[in-house]
Amino acid sequence: MDEDEKTLIRCKNFPKITYPELLKKINKKKIKEWFTDYENYQIKTLSGKKYIITNIPSGTSSSDIYILFDEFEIPLKDEEKESESFTLLEHYESLICK
Repeated sequence: MDEDEKTLIRCKNFPKITYPELLKKINKKKIKEWFTDYENYQIKTLSGKKYIITNIPSGTSSSDIYILFDEFEIPLKDEEKESESFTLLEHYESLICK
């Protein structure tokens, strides 16, 4: 089983939050951080709960998601760790649904 297949299995059973529920949490300032592997978006709440975002409205681009989190000053997980030898995408791919 390759990494993509393992990720699909993990994400299938991972806690989910709908886009409207996400917006409520954002407005109540309950989101600590977020990241994406460009297929899934994962958040962590201030209480430590982790969710994959579902029901993202069609027509919503990844740029729209970035802008939303940026407007509410919700940091991208481990952004400061990116370097020439460490890409965030590889890091996020290893963390998604964990």
